[in-house]
Amino acid sequence: MKKNILVISFIILSLFFSYSYTLATTSGEQIKNGVSETAGGLGNAIKDTANGASNAVENGMNSIKDMTKNATNDIKDGTNNANNAMNNAGEDVKNAAENTGDNIKNTVENAGDNIKDTTENADNNMRNNDNGAYTVTRTATENNTNNSAPGWMNTDMWAWIVVGIITIIIVALIWYYASRGNK
Repeated sequence: MKKNILVISFIILSLFFSYSYTLATTSGEQIKNGVSETAGGLGNAIKDTANGASNAVENGMNSIKDMTKNATNDIKDGTNNANNAMNNAGEDVKNAAENTGDNIKNTVENAGDNIKDTTENADNNMRNNDNGAYTVTRTATENNTNNSAPGWMNTDMWAWIVVGIITIIIVALIWYYASRGNK
């Protein structure tokens, strides 16, 4: 804008000095024609300058509009990406908890089946090998061979201890993954 004002001032100043010289050497008709042509040229110069400034402002507004639109789209895409990441993390935690629960269930069921099979096999072996040999009867514990395990606890007690420990582990994992998502 300052450059345009400087150019216009220079043109006006040049015209002023050129007219004073022209008035001294030309006739009235020539002066009239010269002034008309100069005024027309000056008008065209001012008009071109105004059009240029208008176009510059319009281009600037279009650039701002495009930048705003691009920034809005970038923010929208970033928000969608963050939302998808959080949903995926939640699904991963859910799947991990379900898989862990299924694995624990299968492990406990298999352990119970193995203990049952071992007890039945031992009982069958003792019965099949009983050909008048020495037999022993427990006196210090219950006589329940279908539900006993080595030591002082039965299989039910061991199963509940395992289930309790696994439950504590599952809760700790869920808590851990939930607290990671909050940071």
